[in-house]
Amino acid sequence: MTPQEFKDIQFLTTTLVQLGRFYNTQTNSSFLTGIMKGFGWRKGYEPTEHAGTYTPSNIQTEEDYLEWKNLILQLPKIESIIASRFKKLAPGLFLQAVEKMQKAKVPGFGDLEFNNSNSTPFASNLTATWGEFSNQAHIDNDVGPISYGGWCGIEEASGEPASKAGGYDIEYGQFFLPGISTVVDFNAV
Repeated sequence: MTPQEFKDIQFLTTTLVQLGRFYNTQTNSSFLTGIMKGFGWRKGYEPTEHAGTYTPSNIQTEEDYLEWKNLILQLPKIESIIASRFKKLAPGLFLQAVEKMQKAKVPGFGDLEFNNSNSTPFASNLTATWGEFSNQAHIDNDVGPISYGGWCGIEEASGEPASKAGGYDIEYGQFFLPGISTVVDFNAV
């Protein structure tokens, strides 16, 4: 990993943990344990609502609001970093995701306004998990053709990347990709 790639990972992890303080933990039918935060755009919950943003819930003071606003303005940079990594790993799949988003006229998770896209959107939302997060095995029913994920151990309080030298180690993690008959065993990574 280059020094710039490490700085990008450090920016992602610390910013998402800080931003996550202002949002409730998301759950779904397959959720088991840990913390999952959603950012960006989600499907509308009301009959007349096409889409909406994940709403912050833990803003108590003007200082909280200003901190949240500063962090939310970092979503375009977060989107750019993740897009770059996704495109580098799987350029064809990245292009498919972009085409699907453009066809559906859905903003990317880094777009702060619905009809004012400044990015090349590849995903409408981003979920970040920590705290020994786990789900039951399930198949997502997302609009996009694929889900892209990355893993990085963190120090929970600060969001700083954790290292094996600092005592961090992965235990029991598995990720199953049924469409291509693949299981990633994080103990072996």
